Amino acid sequence: MLTCALAGIALEAKGQFEQASADSFDPYAPPTATVGYSSPDAAAYSAAPYSAAPRRSLDFLPDGLIYRPYLAGPKESRTGLQIIKIDDDWVFDSSIGGQWGVLRYGTSDPSFPLGMQLDIEASAQLRHRQFGESGFLASDYRVGVPLSFSRNNHKTKFGVYFLRANPSEGLIDRISSLWTEQFFSRNSLVLGHSIYLSKRFRVYGEAGYAFKSEVSDPWEFQFGAEYAPICPTGFFGAPFLAANLYLREELDYGGTFTAQAGWAWRKKRGRLFRLGVQYANGKSNQLSLHDWNEQQIGFGIWHDY
Repeated sequence: MLTCALAGIALEAKGQFEQASADSFDPYAPPTATVGYSSPDAAAYSAAPYSAAPRRSLDFLPDGLIYRPYLAGPKESRTGLQIIKIDDDWVFDSSIGGQWGVLRYGTSDPSFPLGMQLDIEASAQLRHRQFGESGFLASDYRVGVPLSFSRNNHKTKFGVYFLRANPSEGLIDRISSLWTEQFFSRNSLVLGHSIYLSKRFRVYGEAGYAFKSEVSDPWEFQFGAEYAPICPTGFFGAPFLAANLYLREELDYGGTFTAQAGWAWRKKRGRLFRLGVQYANGKSNQLSLHDWNEQQIGFGIWHDY
């Protein structure tokens, strides 16, 4: 069912792409000349020559992000709660954090900003057996500084992040091998690129190289696609679909496949709230259990900027 849905999205994007191609599609042309983005800068384009560019300025603590986190990315910094079933057990995966703009030189549109932007991202990603309990089975902590660039529907990210996994004493008691293991950690450089093939459909790829690590080998890769609103949705919201493949060198380039589907609401300042279902299969997204196989199915709520 999910495969059919993603195929339908791809066909829709392909149709829009072909229509644009018939009109001399240029992936580096202004947004209104490519995929029809609706933004405050659209009026400037329609009133100016094709070669004109929207006004750019320096903005401290800007609204919105140039390079948004991957919706189905298992290690992205965000705030959320997932109720998931693993084998016969129900657990709670929660995360507290997000990604925020610090400085932007570019346009002021929070829905689809253009230019260059420096962000910070941080999150605590936790697993616990009961909602609201003070003790956690495992926790991953991540902090990063991404620098993103935009040339219309092409977005590029370069950054650094630091991640460390910490199993609880209770988890170590249950899994005796953890006593003799070093804790999973990565200090990593990342380079990502995403392309909006239509005004809601994005594809992306990312490579990460750890210049310092424990347990983890240097290379990791992510690939994915997502269909979600980028402009304000109003009260009724809009559907979203997302799929992500996260591969790691220490697993012989195996990893985790994650898929999500549900309903989303985006506000004027760029914030996104989602409700939906999630399916994941592969290695655990809690890196204290980095080499454990898990098949997850459950429900989640997520908030991103």
